Amino acid sequence: MSSLLKVVDVSRHNGELNFSKMIAAGVVGIAIRATVGDYYTDPRFYENWAKAVKFGIFHTAYHVIRPKCDFKKQMARFFDVLGDRRPKFGKYGWVMDCEVLDGQTKKRITDSIWHGVNAASQHASRAAFIYTRMSYWNHVVTASVNWKQWPLWVARYTTAMAPWFVTEASYLRPRAGEWKDWSIWQHSANGNHQGPAHGAESPHLDLNRAKAEIFEGIKPPPEPEPEPIPVGLEESLVLQKVSGTWYVDSFVEHLN
Repeated sequence: MSSLLKVVDVSRHNGELNFSKMIAAGVVGIAIRATVGDYYTDPRFYENWAKAVKFGIFHTAYHVIRPKCDFKKQMARFFDVLGDRRPKFGKYGWVMDCEVLDGQTKKRITDSIWHGVNAASQHASRAAFIYTRMSYWNHVVTASVNWKQWPLWVARYTTAMAPWFVTEASYLRPRAGEWKDWSIWQHSANGNHQGPAHGAESPHLDLNRAKAEIFEGIKPPPEPEPEPIPVGLEESLVLQKVSGTWYVDSFVEHLN
């Protein structure tokens, strides 16, 4: 794990953040939720962004794509909230959170993501991350070799040393012809009791491991961090229908 760097992603659910404590815990980067769909702005975005700039930590913002919302309207809201802010997150830019079904068709979901990451990449003049979980992506997004032009931020909660291995079932690893590897891996989330140790007011915090090459001039820590409990979003599973098939959508708790 010494070749990886610690990154967190936050929203209003994490309460007030102590950036001094966060940095002391080894966090080098933060992704801050800005907007959801075309209707919601995270009430802590501006405060969290200002603190990230003040403390000099690598920082970016993320938008939660809602397939039911008009593409232009939701991206317009994201960019309006961002104003003249720009990402300072090494090689890459904004983050598009892609894990909501909204009961939409596979085509609608795919189009929403495609337009979102294109617009976000153009806005920042650098590639946007696609944040997703493979159990979602491999079922409800149309495959294309073109996806791999954007870096993958994958969510999978496991005590293993990587989010997937070549010996695992195909739904736990990238599609052939898309990503060959991940750039950032969210390995622990709800239920990990790691919030206070990393400067969050909330009991839990999304923890991620980032490839060191993303951030120029940052050296990985000499020793691996203690392993948090890899609890994820399974506590609030719901079913939604996409193109006539039922899938698990575990994202409901994070929509506002």
